[in-house]
Amino acid sequence: MTGKAHEANETTKRTPVVNRKFKDTVFRMLFSDKEALLSLYNAVNNSHYTDSCALEIVTLENAIYVTKVRSFTEQMPLDDAVQKAVTECIQENILADFLRKNQAEVIAMSIFEYDKVEEEKKLRKAEFDAGVEQGLKQGVAQGIEQGLKQASTDTALRLLKTGKFDAKEIAELCNLPLEDVTALMK
Repeated sequence: MTGKAHEANETTKRTPVVNRKFKDTVFRMLFSDKEALLSLYNAVNNSHYTDSCALEIVTLENAIYVTKVRSFTEQMPLDDAVQKAVTECIQENILADFLRKNQAEVIAMSIFEYDKVEEEKKLRKAEFDAGVEQGLKQGVAQGIEQGLKQASTDTALRLLKTGKFDAKEIAELCNLPLEDVTALMK
């Protein structure tokens, strides 16, 4: 070997090659403890949160899996979509070890959680629609009430202009409080 080739070979032997998968595994192991993860979050964000139960961990791999499930549910039933997403993720080495080890549980939980999310969306929509309907009914009722009051006030004004009725008579005819009719006279 020449001098430079020998030197490069020696450097390669001494320089460890980074195994990114190992670093990811260590990170996941270390921060699977929510207290440790909260401590990291607080340190990075200069915050002082104390409720580790409020943490929700979403990894890029998990987001890819969920996106696949959502995409497939547009084309096939939920059970098939979840199975296909799990199979594709394993083939693409996304959460592969975890999915191989926990495939049945992941499929069952994905179907349950997805159904739960869909049901919650449907419930929120139904509640929203009921709120809109109730709001419309209240708005119509208020509009009718205001319209009737305005019509009574307009009629009272016309009667006042004729000069043929006193305030008390107009209040009775128009179903208005005497104070309202008196205020119209000014």
